Amino acid sequence: MSKIKFGITLPYGDARLVAELAHDAEEAGWDGVFVGDAIWCVDPLIQLTAAAMMTSRIRLGTMVLAMPLRKPTHVASESMAIDRLSQGRLILGLGTGATWMGWQAFPDEIIDTKERAEMLDEAIDIITRLHQSEQFDYDGKHYHIKLTQLDTVHYPPKTIQQPRVPIWIPGVWPRKKSMKRVLKCDGLLPFKMSPEGKPISMPTEHWPLPLITWSRARQITWTGTRRGIRSCPGLRLESRGGSRGYGVFQMKKSKDALSKGRPIYKGSG
Repeated sequence: MSKIKFGITLPYGDARLVAELAHDAEEAGWDGVFVGDAIWCVDPLIQLTAAAMMTSRIRLGTMVLAMPLRKPTHVASESMAIDRLSQGRLILGLGTGATWMGWQAFPDEIIDTKERAEMLDEAIDIITRLHQSEQFDYDGKHYHIKLTQLDTVHYPPKTIQQPRVPIWIPGVWPRKKSMKRVLKCDGLLPFKMSPEGKPISMPTEHWPLPLITWSRARQITWTGTRRGIRSCPGLRLESRGGSRGYGVFQMKKSKDALSKGRPIYKGSG
């Protein structure tokens, strides 16, 4: 059984700051750093690229990328580059996007919940296949790929982590389609949904039986508390290639907070 792993969510900021904080977090003994995404922000994949150049051990993750804002082919290419640059330390958190966080300022973006969920499902399938750098065709509702028409000499190297970079996904209880999506991913961020359509963190002691069964099937155990934070709380579980759990911590903007974080959830496997 592997030991508990502890991760920290970093505040929104420029890439240089994130890289410096990631370096300091690694020096302080943290196991993972995670950065958020928004419809208009410093790009988290650029932030993690900078962090990869200043670290050598700590895991680097997104929490989470709003996939309807990005093409799956671009995310696959960028994540392949970061995975190889970091020597296999990337974790790819994906979601449908938090539309209440400023999307009204960009009226051309898709805000329909069902359509964004469809785009996320297709993106997961496409990214998984692209990370393997093998020929395939894909004919979805939103995305289409004909790699059989592209000579393999033009294919980039596959990711170090196989069969893909680990994908962590929000699971909104008790929505069946959302929970079904979790089954084809590598990590779970459990939430409930408020009447206003905003996610509410779900302490592990409040998990319903199906979620407990899901985690036990992957030999994952956990403990939890009820503290709430602003920065995307949730249980991070990575189950492929060896089950691991990540604690989630509040990240203040001062560097000395790296040694003062308090756990929200802890997991082990």
